[in-house]
Amino acid sequence: MRRNNKHRLKPGDYVELKSDLRWPGIVLVIFTNRSREKRVVVEHTTDGVAGSLRIYDPDELIKREEYNDRTAEQADDSGRV
Repeated sequence: MRRNNKHRLKPGDYVELKSDLRWPGIVLVIFTNRSREKRVVVEHTTDGVAGSLRIYDPDELIKREEYNDRTAEQADDSGRV
């Protein structure tokens, strides 16, 4: 099943999670796993999780035009904004 992401992602793009966590980050790598599903490696920039690398389905992410410092500053230890 092929999913359509409204905005095609590429390395260097700024993203946030669609969930209530909304952790901002930067796309590092996009790859296809052994099940032929696209995955995106994101380096998070929010205090408490800054520098962590996480792997997501592209449909879990929202592309941002620029890095949102305000979102990162408002996030508490749980990553919630």
